[in-house]
Amino acid sequence: MGASGRCWLWCGRPDVEVTWIGPVCSSGMQADLYSCRSCLYELDQQVLESNIRRDIAALPVTPAPRRP
Repeated sequence: MGASGRCWLWCGRPDVEVTWIGPVCSSGMQADLYSCRSCLYELDQQVLESNIRRDIAALPVTPAPRRP
């Protein structure tokens, strides 16, 4: 079982199993960022979608072949 605490992301639930996901900096201060499993899944999905959009934008544009 992981650490128990408050989810710092969307749900903000207290006393849930949380995972440390890294440090966060805000207004010149730093703290450890913790997330529950559900919010971490949502974050992972957003990161995946962002990378997919970036990869699609980087694809070369090739003209469609001409038909005879």
